[in-house]
Amino acid sequence: MKITFEIENLKCGGCVKTATEGAAAMDGISNVIVSLENNSITFESSDADSINIVEEKLKEIGYPKKEETSLLDKAKAFLNN
Repeated sequence: MKITFEIENLKCGGCVKTATEGAAAMDGISNVIVSLENNSITFESSDADSINIVEEKLKEIGYPKKEETSLLDKAKAFLNN
């Protein structure tokens, strides 16, 4: 299934590369496209569990799903960039 959602903290090509590589490294995930222009990620997933794993991985590396961004997540991302 094809999934798209907005993510936070995309600021440059390096951010796009990091988010793309982080998601693509997960089992069951393919065809990852991160858009700096739309602040979004699109990928294909083999199952619903993989989607949750990608969301957690992106949050862990500083690119949380937009509606799940807390002030603490924003502060961590600011300090990491």
